[in-house]
Amino acid sequence: MMIIMICHFSIIKPVYLGFVLTLFLSPPPLSAGGTRDNPAPPVRKDRIDIFRIIISSAGEKPLFKTGPDDTEILILSQLFEGLVGINPETLQIEPALAASWEVIDDGKIYRFTLGDKRWSDGSPIKAEEFRSSFVRTLNLGLESPASLYLSRFILNGEAYVQGSLTDDELGIRVLPGNVLELEFTRSYPFALNLLTHYAFFLYPPTFFELKFFDFEALAGIRTSGHYHQGVDEKGKVILLSRDQNPEASGPERILLLEVRTHEDGLKLYLEGKADWLTRGALPLEKLYDLDYRYDFDNSAGFMSYFYILNPSRTPLDDPGLRQLLLTSLDREALIDETLRAAQIPSESLVPPSLYRDHRGPSHPLAGLERSGQLFTADPEWQPLIMIYPTDEGHRILAEALISQWEDRGGIPIEGHALDWLDFYKARENGEYHLALGGWSAEYNDPHDFLSLFLTGERRWGSVYTSPEFDRIILEAESLENGSDRRSLQRKAEMVLIEDSLIIPLFFNSLPQLIDRRKWKAGPLRFPGYYSSLKYLHY
Repeated sequence: MMIIMICHFSIIKPVYLGFVLTLFLSPPPLSAGGTRDNPAPPVRKDRIDIFRIIISSAGEKPLFKTGPDDTEILILSQLFEGLVGINPETLQIEPALAASWEVIDDGKIYRFTLGDKRWSDGSPIKAEEFRSSFVRTLNLGLESPASLYLSRFILNGEAYVQGSLTDDELGIRVLPGNVLELEFTRSYPFALNLLTHYAFFLYPPTFFELKFFDFEALAGIRTSGHYHQGVDEKGKVILLSRDQNPEASGPERILLLEVRTHEDGLKLYLEGKADWLTRGALPLEKLYDLDYRYDFDNSAGFMSYFYILNPSRTPLDDPGLRQLLLTSLDREALIDETLRAAQIPSESLVPPSLYRDHRGPSHPLAGLERSGQLFTADPEWQPLIMIYPTDEGHRILAEALISQWEDRGGIPIEGHALDWLDFYKARENGEYHLALGGWSAEYNDPHDFLSLFLTGERRWGSVYTSPEFDRIILEAESLENGSDRRSLQRKAEMVLIEDSLIIPLFFNSLPQLIDRRKWKAGPLRFPGYYSSLKYLHY
């Protein structure tokens, strides 16, 4: 995980400290379980002829050696599908290439019946092809986020990637009747969510023969998703619907407008020549100028940044001081005056979209304000030790935080910039009062973030022990995905906040330009996944 964390923290830059969303993440917390029939697709008499998308230049990026960027994951999500998918209108799991499924062994094993699904060339999709696709993804090895993601959840996946087991010992089995059986490393309430990640898409063998992700090569292979790739009369890349039924949903054609610069993309959209300006093609320095527009959307993403407090060191063993540190920050000023980019101020650890329904307290710190403000820092204290990596952006952020805490709370703090190795060692050994922390969703469930602070967790130096927090998390893990489970997860997060263990700072954001008054059911962005535009309608 260290490589991931370096990736996440090293992208803070001075002036415009925008954060690039990494994409070995995962899908949202949705309903799990049970045998389910394939519902009839929605009938749309107002089918869209063409939908025009501005995308950033894809270049020649090595295939699956790093997480796909926004452009790549958008295209992959149209050309390929997995066993299940996400309806962006209802936020529910729906069958995709699987016709139905059943849950066995308390959720550790899922059996998927494929039914009569077909590739873009008309050939039937077989369970063995799914198995082969997953094995090929695992064979990409330790350098591939897709391989690491899949191996983390499939039984014996990690041992196979490391070369100690054969593929016959994987929890991926083909059963009679065109049935695929998946056995997970344990029971996951959000198992179906995991399967919507691009690592679990069905790819043909020729896909893995590609050296680079490029449009020209993709045009020559068969696809398992709702669209296949072609070119229009002007030679531009276009995605063509495989469903020629005039009452089918989704655009018949999707025109991909590749731009060299973000400024070119914004100009094209403002001239009315496109329907959607994606995040990857939007200039961050223009965000404040666009904030007034009805078609501008800037919702919180899936990366959470915070500082960790070490209650095992005096004087942070005093909860009043921890609360003062937590409540004496002006997060809006931090972003507007220091970061000046696309961050969203946060008062929580978990990005709100991971709770799916977004309900819950909008200002969870409000109840701590009074008790924190009643605490008075002792002027005789030695400065608190605050550690962060040596990157310039982290220094600027740390200095702004120290200034606010000294001015607003009267708390002396001494900043220490450490190289990455020393930073990790100091944080793991608990040699700090305050330390930079951050996490990017790997699978779209609050547990992804909350599990960081279970008793004995080594990622943050094991500074937190709370039987109440542990109890709630374990109880939530025993429930199927749903509102009761999310309520428990929110309760656990409030325990974390009330104990003042972390100081939330901000989430990354997903800015885009699209007229949501005109376009319904999409596009929706999740970690490792873009919703299929087959749902898009007027």
